[in-house]
Amino acid sequence: MKPILYFSATETVEILKYSYVHASIYLHIGLGNMILNAFFLNTFGEKNFPVLSVIVSILQFATFLDGIGQAAEPLINIYLGEKNFDGIKKVMNVATKSALLLGIFMLVTVFIFSANIAGFFDIDSLLFDTTVVAIQIIAFAMPSISLLYLFATYYQICRHFKIALALSFCKDFVFYVAIPVIFSVFVGIEGIWFGMMSVSIIICAIFIICLRVRYKNNFPLLLPENDIVSWDEILTLDKVLELRDRSAEEFRIRGFDSKILMQVSLLVEEIGMSIIENNPKNSVLAELTIIFDEKPRIIIRDNGIHFDLTDDTVNSFRNFFIYSFLEGNNIDRRYLTTQNYNRHIFELIKE
Repeated sequence: MKPILYFSATETVEILKYSYVHASIYLHIGLGNMILNAFFLNTFGEKNFPVLSVIVSILQFATFLDGIGQAAEPLINIYLGEKNFDGIKKVMNVATKSALLLGIFMLVTVFIFSANIAGFFDIDSLLFDTTVVAIQIIAFAMPSISLLYLFATYYQICRHFKIALALSFCKDFVFYVAIPVIFSVFVGIEGIWFGMMSVSIIICAIFIICLRVRYKNNFPLLLPENDIVSWDEILTLDKVLELRDRSAEEFRIRGFDSKILMQVSLLVEEIGMSIIENNPKNSVLAELTIIFDEKPRIIIRDNGIHFDLTDDTVNSFRNFFIYSFLEGNNIDRRYLTTQNYNRHIFELIKE
């Protein structure tokens, strides 16, 4: 064995597309702070510099708000791989609400404990009141900061690289420097704090308007239109039968013949009953998704005990029936655990 030197500009660019938005956060913040610090010292002198240091520290601490996007990323990637855009919408709906609530919580916390935060930094008594006011002003940026982190991550995952890059570059560098400087020219030192607070709010407004105009039909997630139905249920016998009937009805509405309707009904019912039987002491949450492509796919995901119904190992009559049914009807099937969930995928052929 020996090392082989290898370099590919194409692969390097491809890696940068997926990593630059997160990797550049501290690069942009570092460069932006250097410029902002130099402007502040030249304009307002060293006397008030500790106040700026506190505000910058709070904004850097706020990078933890990016955790919502990081938590959503693996789930979005799974749904993206399945082309299950309905699943992406569900994840982003929860993630957006969570990011907004976390941002509001941070706003309230920072505002209420502004004096304690100033005291933690051991601010001189002459600057204490100014620091408290500056902290309270910057607190109002937290909800928009949280949303910007989430959507910068989202657009990067979904390969809207230009949008993600522009969002990151503007919020962490260009506007981060320009807006406080402009505000301070007209308002004075208080303009710095109002400017730093306004950065994320202004960027949110600009990007909402631009994307809404550019992508009128699929704003804000920019997902393509496709024919998907999906349900989330705590599985019981009644719910399994209800999901069976719903699934068959969706296929009937789209013009599938009776043979396909029978296959779908049997498949959903038997898989659902198998999940219940394998989890006698647990309440199992299941997601049933049907994607109507050229070859319709049924995806059943659950958080119960791990088991593979596509395996040829027969350990029960129901297991034998399902395996024989799949073989006899030439239904393509795959099983994979994702994020600790069972995932069964079945692909049907429209005749």
